[in-house]
Amino acid sequence: MTLLSKRNDKAGSDRVCPVTGLKDIHKPQWAYRNDHGSYQVSFRVLGKRIMLSRNVGYATYDDMVKAIEVADRVEAEGMAEGCPCVHIQDFTDLEGISIEARKLYIKNITNHERIRCMIFFGVSSMFKMSINLAKRINIIHFDTYIVDSQDEA
Repeated sequence: MTLLSKRNDKAGSDRVCPVTGLKDIHKPQWAYRNDHGSYQVSFRVLGKRIMLSRNVGYATYDDMVKAIEVADRVEAEGMAEGCPCVHIQDFTDLEGISIEARKLYIKNITNHERIRCMIFFGVSSMFKMSINLAKRINIIHFDTYIVDSQDEA
């Protein structure tokens, strides 16, 4: 499987986000692609407190372990130390996630001390249902929103 990007992002570029006006930072080391080419994730930092991730393909448990490692690196290198933050998740090109990877992801975000808000866009109906269920049973300790586009996020 080949993963195709629908965007022309320059790796390592520093630019200004046209929506927020905040500095938009992306570094090559803030990305992960598995050896099979079936999953990749890349991260950007807007300002110093917003992390944007773009997920493509199908994520397994091992992929999620690596994605979390990269997210931790992004947080350490690009975000304001110790400050609350917002995570924006682009799932537009995410084809799916294994049950084991989903459990690890949920454990990671529910134990994350700094997240104050998480915004999802491009989510499938199944993911919307899962997110709304998590909100209802109160396993997420921060505000969570599902929107239609990055501009809305």
